[in-house]
Amino acid sequence: MRKHISIVLIIVTVLSALALCTACGSSNSVVGTWIVKEYEVDGETVSTSKIGEIFGEIAELNNEYKLVFTSNGNLVITSPNYATGDVTERKAAYTVQDDSIEVFDPDDSTNFELIDYDRSHIYIDMGGYIIVMVKK
Repeated sequence: MRKHISIVLIIVTVLSALALCTACGSSNSVVGTWIVKEYEVDGETVSTSKIGEIFGEIAELNNEYKLVFTSNGNLVITSPNYATGDVTERKAAYTVQDDSIEVFDPDDSTNFELIDYDRSHIYIDMGGYIIVMVKK
């Protein structure tokens, strides 16, 4: 009887450890700094240096996008200010879903947006082209 209890306890411990490791890996894979790698335009890859030639100088400002995800669910978004040409920072919270990241206002979780995410790239649709980001 003691042998059976010991085996069951070992199995439960191992399964619990595996479940925790799996959960940590999936939620923390986004943690870090993400920068613009390239763009997708009509299914074609466009470099950061060429986006301005296609969509004008304003589109080049998108090269400044940066997302910094922390392990405690916070996000700092650095994005261009199209009116001034500067960059602005705003803070948000996030959760990782299967194929997206839900970014939301920590003070008002009804104010949210979903960003496509495939574990190695983040895709932001700009209405005409897509920003493709990678972890720095």
